[in-house]
This record gives sequence, C-alpha cells and structure tokens, in this order.
Amino acid sequence: MRPNSRAVLLVNVIVIGVILTVAPGAWAASKYKVLYAFKGGTDGTFPSGALVFDATGNLYGTTVNGGSSGTCLYAQGTGCGIVFELSPAQGGEWKESVLYRLQGGSDGGNPNGSLIFDTAGNLYGTTAQGGEGISFGCGTIFQLSPGSAVWGESLVRTFCAAGANDGYFPRAGLVQDAVGNLYGTTESGGADLGGVAFEFTPSSGGWTENVLHSFCLVGNCSRAGAQPVAGLTVDAAGNVYGTTIDGGQVTFGCFGGFPPGCGLVFKLAPHSGGGWTEGTPHHFSGPDGAGPASSLTFDNQGNLYGTTTYDGAFGFGTIFKLTPNSHGHWTRSILYNFRGGASGGTFNSGVVFDAAGNLYGAGAGSACCGVIYRLTPGKNGRWTYTALHTFSGGQDGGEPSGSLVLDNRGNLYGTAGIGGAHASGAVFEVTP
Repeated sequence: MRPNSRAVLLVNVIVIGVILTVAPGAWAASKYKVLYAFKGGTDGTFPSGALVFDATGNLYGTTVNGGSSGTCLYAQGTGCGIVFELSPAQGGEWKESVLYRLQGGSDGGNPNGSLIFDTAGNLYGTTAQGGEGISFGCGTIFQLSPGSAVWGESLVRTFCAAGANDGYFPRAGLVQDAVGNLYGTTESGGADLGGVAFEFTPSSGGWTENVLHSFCLVGNCSRAGAQPVAGLTVDAAGNVYGTTIDGGQVTFGCFGGFPPGCGLVFKLAPHSGGGWTEGTPHHFSGPDGAGPASSLTFDNQGNLYGTTTYDGAFGFGTIFKLTPNSHGHWTRSILYNFRGGASGGTFNSGVVFDAAGNLYGAGAGSACCGVIYRLTPGKNGRWTYTALHTFSGGQDGGEPSGSLVLDNRGNLYGTAGIGGAHASGAVFEVTP
C-alpha cells in the first residue's frame, strides 16, 4: 500500500532530517508546448543537454545523432549529431536551422553537453567521441564561428592526441570565466584513469591546456572521486566546483560502482603562484543520495544546489543543498527525496532558480518518461514540490536531459530525448 503523506513526512524526518510538503502534479496550472519536433534525418535525432539563448532570443543546442549519413560509436540512429538553432517565427512557431553536421571523424561526433557563447558570438561545445585516439576517438572541444549559412568549425582540443593523461570522453558542456578561460571534465582518462577537470586558456597562438585535477579509478583511490560526468561551476573567486558519480568516503559501492563510494562534490581552489588544491565539500553515503551526475548551482548567498541519480529515502535520488560556514566546512540539507512514478527519479539534470527563488528541474524518471518540477521555498526550511509536466513519451516527448533555462519572463525551456511527432525528440517550453 502506498504510504500517506504524513507517513512519508515522518520517514523523511527520521532518515534525512528535512521537512518537505508535496503538491501533486495535477495541481500545477502550467502550460506545456513543443517548440520543435525533430524528424530523425538531416535535422538531427535525440537532442541532449541544456539549451542556450543568444541576445535576440534564439535557442541553440545539440543532438546526439542525426545530421549526416555517418555512423558513430553511440549509434542510436544514423548520423553523428548536429548543432542547431531555433528561431521564433510568426504565429508562435519556431524554425530550425542546422548550423553544423558532425561527421564523426577528426571533427568529432555525438555532442552530448550544453553549448556556451563567448563575447564574440562563437559557440563552444564538446563531443563524446571522434577526433583521434582509441577506436572511434576520444572526443573533442569544438568552436563554431558564425557564417552566412553553415557555421565554420575549428577544434580547441582533440583528446588522446598526445596520450590519455589529459583525459578522454568529455560528456558534459563547458563553462567560461570572466577572462575567457574554458573549464570542463572528461569521464575517463587522466593519470589515474578516473577522469579529469581541465582548463583551456586562450592566447594568440591558440589554446593552452591545464589539467586541474586527475580523479582516481585505479591504484590508491581512498576517499577520492572518480568519473566526473557533469559540467563544472565557477564562483566569483575563481574556485571550480563539480561532482563525481563514484568514489568518496564510504567503503562500499552504492550502486555497484567502482571504485567504492557513492560519489562526491569537489572544489578546486587556484593558488596565487599556480596549481590547484582539491577540497571535498561533501561525500555522499546513500541515505542522502548517490551518483551525482549533474552540474551545481549557486544561490545569491553562496549555497550550492544539485541532484543525485539514485538512493535517498526512496531509492530514486535527491535534491540537496550545501551551505558553507566561516571555517571552510559545508552543511548538507536534503530538500526533496524523489519517489519514482509521477515524482520522478534517476535525475541527471541540475536545478535552476527563478527571480522569486523557486527551483526548477527536469529528469528522466524511474521509468518512462520523466517530469518537469518546481520546488517552492517556505518557512523554516520547508519546500513544496510541484510536478509541472509529466511526460508521456508520445507527442510531448520524454526522457528530458540537461538543466532547464529560463527566459526573462520566467518561461522554462529544455530538450526531450525521445518522443515527439517523429519519435526523434523535441524542444519544449513550459510556462509555470
């Protein structure tokens, strides 16, 4: 029998120590709209990762497959992926333009993370394979420069080109600091094969790579993290924050992971004379969640927010908050325990704030087909969960991935990897 809300609240208090009220998704008066349904051919298949706006309101993103006729390692469909633009048109419709079709060779293939703009209007992203190195390639960082029709591509980095110590398989997008440096992660490779966090610094002669930290998959990995599959977050002081899905303080694997551990949140602090020091704001243990696979978000007070993909009170992951103190320590709070079903679970996307302090996120769900949700803050640390849209896997799409983005009116935008009118994924808008 499904527990009632009072019993669930009691379990949350005992296990996690956080109070949360729940509002059923049927109460949410939100509006959901598909802006574009991919056709599965040259226009792309299976959109993935967060979207990004330009200054005039156009949306940009990537698809894992589709585009060309080539075959790539992650062959969920024909083609190695595209970079696309969606522009608003008359009557509320949106028009897609393909900016670049990846071929899966030296130019990379299977882009899986979000894009970013620099101040000159160039786009930067990553591909999970292609380039050089083992088998289908180790992945790339690419730059697209605006052209009259198709944009021109150049490569910032081809991973494995000079060995594996710089990492391989970058699956997340990039972030950029105020002076134009690019930061990101690779899932694997590095000196200890557990992936790396990297920095690329622009210069007149190109880009210079700096490996900030190598994570540990083999050897003496005690307390170390492994496999950073999410992107990084940079604070105003230049510190870099991220997550790993494995490793950490506990001595067991939360979900059969290797090395042992339930994942962690890490901080990389730059030295004035060069070099970086790793700190660990939090090691996950299972009851507070495990396997964090999303990027982190700061609020205006310097608190960090994120999600875990499994475990927690009900086994379907959590939304957490980390609060720093003056001694350099962080206090963990659990804002919500996902329960599966309409509440969702197994989330690989982070959370974003609106101007009123509400948190929004999307996730693939414990089965088909995912949910878009809102957390509303209240008194005494209470947060109210509301499901804004539950995906069916049909015309509305399903399996959303990547964090949501907001426009200046508070509307939410994201990608659904499956479903849509042509069963190849969709881009959606939600008005809360």
